[in-house]
Amino acid sequence: MNSDLTWDAALLAAVTVAPVTVGTGPLSCADVTAVARDDAPVHLGDDAIAALGKGRAVVADLASGPTPAYGISTGFGAPATRHIPPGQPARLQRSLVRSHAAGSGPEVERDVVRGMLLRLSTPATGHTGVRAETAELLAALLSAGITPVVREYGSPGCSGDLTAILAGSGIVASPRGPDRTRVQDAYAPRCSPQVHGAARDTVEHAATVAGRELALDLRAPLAPAPATGAVVALLRSAGVRGPGPDRYLASETGTAVHLVGSGAVLTAVESAIGPLS
Repeated sequence: MNSDLTWDAALLAAVTVAPVTVGTGPLSCADVTAVARDDAPVHLGDDAIAALGKGRAVVADLASGPTPAYGISTGFGAPATRHIPPGQPARLQRSLVRSHAAGSGPEVERDVVRGMLLRLSTPATGHTGVRAETAELLAALLSAGITPVVREYGSPGCSGDLTAILAGSGIVASPRGPDRTRVQDAYAPRCSPQVHGAARDTVEHAATVAGRELALDLRAPLAPAPATGAVVALLRSAGVRGPGPDRYLASETGTAVHLVGSGAVLTAVESAIGPLS
């Protein structure tokens, strides 16, 4: 497809779809769908702009202070104990972006990439120290319909993604040694909620399903319940016989639908068990 036509279509869609405002709160599924699939434009809310400014001020203080701050004035992962001298943090950040931009394989679908870019709702909270200009640039890219190429393999979103990508390589093994058996211990407290939370959700879901199954009685009833009996009697009186009490012939469906639409079924049920709330 002609790239100009794709660009024009994206701009036209952005004009006709209501914009999505990214603030400090969570996005809804409808917001993500509108941006990812309907090319809705994206704006940063005033609360997000204020939060970004506060977060950036914290990073600036840490960068200029004498105490090493992880990822700001230190390396990442195993080299976290290495202090980055003044004037070098910009080079460190540039190298980090380059390393995370590596990828191979087929291109990820456009709507998926746009959904990934909408993760700017995370830095919009102000808790990451990202500059407001960076978040505004991401919002502008989404609004303009500009989607970067992201490959299915690689293109890690965080350093933890490198584990699967570089498994068994010298890059993974290099930080380890006889005196370094643990790498980046801070991952444990950061990741344990996601692991334990998912496990607890699974156990609770299994317990809920098991409880429902234990309470079920799947045998064929000896006699219909009062409400069911009233409906069956109504159907029989209207000439809906069918081959069984819950299996009706297609030719009788119209009569049954009319009884439901007219309120006759509801009247029959309430006459048997009382008013329904």
